[in-house]
Amino acid sequence: MRFSLLGLALLAVGCSKVAPVSDLPVTPTSLLSDVDPLVRLDSKPYSKEDPAWTKVKTALHDASKTESRPFRTASTAKSQTQAMEVLLAGLKEPGATTLNDAKALLAAKRPALDLLVRANEIPRWKIVTFDHDKVPNIAKEASIMFPEFASMKGLVKLEMLSARVNLESHQPEKAAQDYKQGSLTAAHFLAGDGNIITYLVGMACQSIVFRAIRVDSSHPAFRPEDLRQILSSLQKDPHDLANTFRVEYNSMMLRTIAGLDAGDPEWVAGAIGLDKEAYMKLVERNPKPFDRKKTVQLSSQITADLVRNATLPWSKQIDVTAELAKVTAGIPFYILENVGIADDTKPKLSEAQIHSGSLALEKVDNPAGRLMCGSLSFEMMMEAEVKREASLGATEIVLAAQIYKRNTGHFPAKLDDLVSAGILSAVPMDPFSGAGHAFRYNAARGVIWSIGPDRKDDGGMDAIEEVSQPKDFVWAVDGHAPPKKQF
Repeated sequence: MRFSLLGLALLAVGCSKVAPVSDLPVTPTSLLSDVDPLVRLDSKPYSKEDPAWTKVKTALHDASKTESRPFRTASTAKSQTQAMEVLLAGLKEPGATTLNDAKALLAAKRPALDLLVRANEIPRWKIVTFDHDKVPNIAKEASIMFPEFASMKGLVKLEMLSARVNLESHQPEKAAQDYKQGSLTAAHFLAGDGNIITYLVGMACQSIVFRAIRVDSSHPAFRPEDLRQILSSLQKDPHDLANTFRVEYNSMMLRTIAGLDAGDPEWVAGAIGLDKEAYMKLVERNPKPFDRKKTVQLSSQITADLVRNATLPWSKQIDVTAELAKVTAGIPFYILENVGIADDTKPKLSEAQIHSGSLALEKVDNPAGRLMCGSLSFEMMMEAEVKREASLGATEIVLAAQIYKRNTGHFPAKLDDLVSAGILSAVPMDPFSGAGHAFRYNAARGVIWSIGPDRKDDGGMDAIEEVSQPKDFVWAVDGHAPPKKQF
């Protein structure tokens, strides 16, 4: 299905109790009576002034500018590429030339990393990405917002490169601080004070940090106390996906709906992402193609289930896809597929499709509103969140196993040994398991695994660090070595 950027922002993608959200955008009061209480934010005033985010923006600008040239995506992408080339080369064979190149790159980017550290000192970032005083020019805002967030991932990669350089320079205590800074940056985005896009940026940043920690945990420069410090920082995981859904709904969906003049074809077509001319023809037979109140109620119900899903285990998730199928019933698939940002690459609806679509939408109640609600698809988002939790648990186990090995000379025979040794208070639970099972472990092969989204235990025989499949997610306890398969 093709989605508008409203939908992509929701997709590009807790707790059941509303978290503290001072200075966040709130639902227009005129719509509160139609909104499920579970998805409402508090009524404190919305302020765009955010010193923490301003500092981060400054860091981003400093990281990517050359002389007086303003922020550009290309230079940021180049910085990321350089950092990762050096990092990957260093992982394979950290020679003197590679180390010197890494040090030179970090020296050039140090002012930006220092600013990021200062921003990390602020407990919570209240991130604001859109101006919703009126229906936003979403495409224009996104052209500003997305590069900044992409650059944030680049800064985290540089922070991880700094950690590797400090390890190669025999300064493990400084490396531990680098991992902590990367974790703090991700945590700010995951704390529920931003929308879905910011949460996904947090996921991406955290994935970079987790991968680097797992790989570097076996480095001989690390002492048990350094690894314990990193482990302690990971165990503080202030994620709040439920409140992120609330912020997204209040700051994006509802405020957009509130700004729409009922029946105004240009505003409605723009919010859906359809071409205005095509939209006008599609709904010309329907006497009331957009009903604001019904749209609020439908979208509020769907979002309430998304909020609930953020508090439920994977095995008990509400099937939101089935709900959305009911909401968009009667709307031809070729229309749903065509919804998206107007651009030159999107296929135009043919006259025959518009004619048959018009006949179909004539029979659909509130078709424009239902198309808007169709963008509230979060199945991929929910799975990504559970994968994030699995990756966190696996990283904690890898760190604990490395501490155990440094203390005993060998890896644990079973994961419970990590608890007996006082390294972990409990073995992390596999978030994909509905029965509260801990991660699986095969000491002979040196791997731990989660049963994955299909909730079937395949014995941890799948590829290490491959999480794009529905089967087992497997990690090596030594961080990166391939498993020794024993049949």
